[in-house]
Amino acid sequence: IVRAIVSFGLGRSLVRDAAAAIAIEDAARLKGAIKFGFMLSLSLALVCGSALLLGTGEIVAVFLPTQTKIIEPIRVFGFLTPIFSFNFVLLQALYGMGRIRDMVVANNVVEPLARLLALLALFGAGVSGYYAIPAAYAIALVASSVCALAVFARHVWPMIAGVKAVMRVKETLAFVVPLTLNDLATKSFRAFNIGVFAVYRTTVDVSIFNVALKLTGVAYFFSGSLMGAFRPRIAALLAQGQNDVLSAETRVYTRWIVTFALIPYGLMIAFPADVLGVLGSQFVPAAPTLRILCIALLIGQAAGPLMALLVMSGRARQSVYCLVAAASFYTLLALRFVPEYGTVGAAMCGLVTVLMLVPVMSIYVQRALKIRLYGRRMLKPVFAMAIALSVGLIVSRLLPDMSADEGHHLLQIVRTAVIAAVVVGGYVALLVRLGIEPEERAILEEAAGPLLKIRRKVRRMFAR
Repeated sequence: IVRAIVSFGLGRSLVRDAAAAIAIEDAARLKGAIKFGFMLSLSLALVCGSALLLGTGEIVAVFLPTQTKIIEPIRVFGFLTPIFSFNFVLLQALYGMGRIRDMVVANNVVEPLARLLALLALFGAGVSGYYAIPAAYAIALVASSVCALAVFARHVWPMIAGVKAVMRVKETLAFVVPLTLNDLATKSFRAFNIGVFAVYRTTVDVSIFNVALKLTGVAYFFSGSLMGAFRPRIAALLAQGQNDVLSAETRVYTRWIVTFALIPYGLMIAFPADVLGVLGSQFVPAAPTLRILCIALLIGQAAGPLMALLVMSGRARQSVYCLVAAASFYTLLALRFVPEYGTVGAAMCGLVTVLMLVPVMSIYVQRALKIRLYGRRMLKPVFAMAIALSVGLIVSRLLPDMSADEGHHLLQIVRTAVIAAVVVGGYVALLVRLGIEPEERAILEEAAGPLLKIRRKVRRMFAR
């Protein structure tokens, strides 16, 4: 909760402003965005950090009186909140400026490596986990911040030094406040469902729903990374007025998201019991819930980066309107059907909400930005997966089903692996046969540019 408050929607705001400023070479706007980001985030961090440092004892005494050991670790995290804020603003600024490689090194290489080494050293010294984990987090945050600051000083500061910052306070606040509400509402979805299950159903429903949600999150590893790279591009193209280029690239990215999402979602829609049987026979009852959730999320993925387009185009308020409407609709449905139908009812409520929301958002985004999100070429991966799943279903009929038998768990793993290999192999083979689109090849070549340069340098080094 504290991290959501401290970031305060500034992540996407900084990315948007930095990308737009770089696209039109506006150093004053870039400096203003970074300066205001530090001012707002650090102010919130000092308030929240102080609250954790000074008020944790009272909070724990009221809500968790038997868990007094967590007081000191939470106070450590309160001390770290301003450092997190500083690190957060630096990384988001680098991200928006297109220095994604530097951000990844600081956040995904230096930070986890420093945390791991610190944990090993602290545990080796016999430090309790209550203190070792937050201490390791502190060391990792400092290491990541030093790395990001070095990149900032070398590549960013020369661009903005001596330039008068132009801070768009009113515009930025109008952008970030709805985003913060959006983030908090999104994080509340799981808590709301657990609360409904706790009141009207049993703990078994909570477990089933959590397992299904965890599995459906697999596809977001790819689409989340892809959209992370695409957000600065959206802001830059809109700042330059290149809506036609944005339209073409959005269709390509949407096609890539669907192409990948069809693999995990296709398998979980067609073979939910087999996938869950790999985890254990006790999870097989979640199969109907998993299937419905996957259908809903696949439709959402196929709709394209609607929220990213709304936010990066400065329509954060409209994104909140959509979320509030969807949340209200889902809540009404859930309160009516979850008590009677449990997790299947919750999944069906989600599916109906997606079917109601996605068409409205899609039409609005396309009209507001004057772009086209979909084309006939999106049917190519759908066609390939339909054929691959048909072959997989035939193979599944020939193999013994052990999903509900704990005594044959290894055989169930082998069965699922064979089905997955047949489906994925057939899918990939069909996609290769159908060929890659010209615009996809162009974007891939542009994205692979740095890797190709490294390859050429390595070749020249060995040639010498």
